Amino acid sequence: MIMHLVSPSKFRSALVIGKSEALIKVDKDFLKRVDIREVRTAVSAADAKRIMSRFAAEIVICADELADMTGLDFVRSLRADDGYRDVPVVMVSTSPGREAVLQSVAAGCAGYLVRPYSLDALSRHMDAAWRLREFAGERTGLLRRAGLAAESGEMAKAVGDYEAVVSAGDPMAYFEDGAGHFENGRFDQAIEAFNKAVKLNELFAEAYLGLSRSYAAKGLVNQARKYFGKAAHASLVDRRFAQLKEQFVALYRAEADGFNPFAAMGREMSKLRDLAGAEEAFGCALELAPKDSSLHVELARVYHAQRRSEEALTALGAALTLRGDDHAAQELYQRLTGRGYDEIGEPFEDPDSPFRPSLTMRIINAVLYMAVGATEAIHRLRRPDMTQAA
Repeated sequence: MIMHLVSPSKFRSALVIGKSEALIKVDKDFLKRVDIREVRTAVSAADAKRIMSRFAAEIVICADELADMTGLDFVRSLRADDGYRDVPVVMVSTSPGREAVLQSVAAGCAGYLVRPYSLDALSRHMDAAWRLREFAGERTGLLRRAGLAAESGEMAKAVGDYEAVVSAGDPMAYFEDGAGHFENGRFDQAIEAFNKAVKLNELFAEAYLGLSRSYAAKGLVNQARKYFGKAAHASLVDRRFAQLKEQFVALYRAEADGFNPFAAMGREMSKLRDLAGAEEAFGCALELAPKDSSLHVELARVYHAQRRSEEALTALGAALTLRGDDHAAQELYQRLTGRGYDEIGEPFEDPDSPFRPSLTMRIINAVLYMAVGATEAIHRLRRPDMTQAA
């Protein structure tokens, strides 16, 4: 009998998590066959987090169902935690469909295995996860070095390293590559390409912020503003605004004339009738400037265009509470309700309390949004040929 051998994994430790003890044993045995000897197991997300707090798992093999939540929810919780966000997770499921693959990519999985899987398949996913780690490693090192240079006042050196990060490739090219693989059913390659796009975009967002700070320190206002705008765009794409919010706020407050890049993006998206994008952009703009009544009005217009009158009135109420003489807000309020704002008996909110839109700010789910959009675009382009072939 001839045994097919696979190369040992470069990962040295792993965590296997799932609600089925029998399937956990299968996954653990497979990991040992690719020479991963340090393996821990857990049946719930709570157990997994406790183990990870004291065991440095280099990779996680996660079932789609855990004892206390879904596998996707667990992956999302890791991605939201700075301590674990870079730990690769391979999802193992019995669902082979495209939608399941897209959901795993959107959640931040490094791979997607369908049961029953082969040793070759596991090995390929391990190799892909390791390539992503190496792909990000050099750029992450440059970003760290640039930050240290900036802290020590070596702005020219910092700018050079930050620029090296943002010249390292085009995230959109990886998205398009992933969309092509996805369209042709090459899901493994699609996931790897999408993950590279996301990782590049994360690094770009931080590097652009670093460039903005560095140029501001050198007194080059236009350059600082240029990269501040680029950082705003990058953060919208990959949902990093929440993590980078404090840095955005600090930069915004340092702007002499209150330049708000998200507001400009929101207006542009409104012109293009990208209402979902405009809503996200104005939500981010309000995180920077919650007392700007004009931004509440802009958001109200977007809600109104989406026929969401309740949210529109809430946003207008915030605008008019902040500034009762805002004519644009008064006019839109009159149009929506048929009465003037001065006819209301009670104010909408305490103007000293921070306003939050009734829908919590959601930054665009980059991978799912771009992957689906690019795939649909490819499908539309190919449809005439497919029709002729039929």
